[in-house]
Amino acid sequence: MYPKALDSLNPRVLLTHIPLYRPDDTPCGPYRSSSVINQRIAYAVPDQEIKYQNYLTNETSSQLLDLIRPILVLSAHDHDQCTVTHSTPLGTVPEHTLGTISWQQGNLYPSFMLLTVTGPSNQTSTKSEVSTQLCFLPMQTHIYIWYLSQFVVTLLLLIIWPTNGFGCWDRFSQCMSSIRSVGTSLVVASKVKEDDENCEYEMVWDAEGSMHLVKKATTSVPVTKTDAGSIGRGNVMSRAAAKKHALQGPEEAVILDLSPDADKTGKVTRLSKSKARILIQRLFRVFRLVVVIAAVNVPLYMMLLFKDWIDR
Repeated sequence: MYPKALDSLNPRVLLTHIPLYRPDDTPCGPYRSSSVINQRIAYAVPDQEIKYQNYLTNETSSQLLDLIRPILVLSAHDHDQCTVTHSTPLGTVPEHTLGTISWQQGNLYPSFMLLTVTGPSNQTSTKSEVSTQLCFLPMQTHIYIWYLSQFVVTLLLLIIWPTNGFGCWDRFSQCMSSIRSVGTSLVVASKVKEDDENCEYEMVWDAEGSMHLVKKATTSVPVTKTDAGSIGRGNVMSRAAAKKHALQGPEEAVILDLSPDADKTGKVTRLSKSKARILIQRLFRVFRLVVVIAAVNVPLYMMLLFKDWIDR
């Protein structure tokens, strides 16, 4: 047993893998995420040596505390945080059971503990020379949720992304062209209005006796024989000719559009084939991009995932 005078000069920290004894269902503090593990002792052969135990026995724990007289006990084995206080004849001794640093060992809240040791001082209490700070690592399930959401977003973008891009520059050019056309139409409209205000009109009576205001012609336009005949016969013949020409266009268009041969040329089948081909090309492109992304990310992720096992 150490002399009591040496305790103040040489404060000690006890490090043990198996935690010291604690009664069953002892509270472990606010940082524990799993349920409390009670004592369990397994023997290799009945009444022979111990094969497995969660905690040291009460006698062994008391003997260690009396012999070493630590000011702090750091233990492990439980893979989760637990803070208890042991009573000794010389006072209380805190014990911190450290959680695992790897989520692969059953704890989704991995952590580590920072131990700070200061030099000797004139203070009467040696416990102030040693301090601890529990530090948590990122929660692993949140990382998986983030990976899954990023994969879903990436897959959706690959599916809906146009082959030639969104054409932002083309849309911008079309918008600018529309703005220019609107500006040009406004300028032309104002110019026509000014011309209408500045020109001279003359009164013309038709065969029915109606009066019309017509602009004075500045230049003579050559008139062909057909035009002259139409003009000489009056508005009735001109309207009839115009009506005839107006009706001929739609009739031809209807004949071309509604021709029975057009339905038998297989345009619908060709259209469906083109859609199926576009769909197959799109799926093949998405598959290729997913393979490229996986080839870059999966090896990197697996390397980080098994880093703890490689280092062992």
